[in-house]
Amino acid sequence: MKAALISTLMVALLCLSFFAFFIYVVFIDDEIGPFNVHDISADESELQIATDLSIGKGTRLLKTITLHNQIYSLFEAQPGEIGIAAFTPIAKKDRFKFEAATYSDNLIQAKPIMVNGNAGVVVGISKKSPIHHLTVMKAQESIEKKLTTEQDSLEIIHFKSPLSSDEILVVGYDISGNELARTMVKAEAQ
Repeated sequence: MKAALISTLMVALLCLSFFAFFIYVVFIDDEIGPFNVHDISADESELQIATDLSIGKGTRLLKTITLHNQIYSLFEAQPGEIGIAAFTPIAKKDRFKFEAATYSDNLIQAKPIMVNGNAGVVVGISKKSPIHHLTVMKAQESIEKKLTTEQDSLEIIHFKSPLSSDEILVVGYDISGNELARTMVKAEAQ
């Protein structure tokens, strides 16, 4: 009789444990289950996983920057290919969704953005690149940027005025002033 009571209590305790685990997984824990690229934190490992899943290949995160609660990351898709991924905020506090990513073997990666109603551009360069300085142009406005070769570069470049041109040209030069790479992107519409 005593053994039957203990067995019944053990079975009841085991069932209660399974029920509690089920309730926790279904109703409480948001972390268990498939990774959702449209609900991530600003943690670099989550940004990298979201980029990997979205572009369909493994990446290495090189650098991140934030502007107006938008996150931009410079990543290496494979040796010789770099790209920029963008993440936008969602309704949940401190949570983001994957917006877009582009990558190529070009030494310069650029993503157009809008900054306070004016065009801007996020420019990414790997530290493995021989590029020493950049010239970023939109219509008649030109901005020079010197780079450090010891670290990956991910910069947001703001233009001062809303100019009529819808193209942004980024040109990279080596230390001697020889052009090494160029890329052109369309400015974002207002």
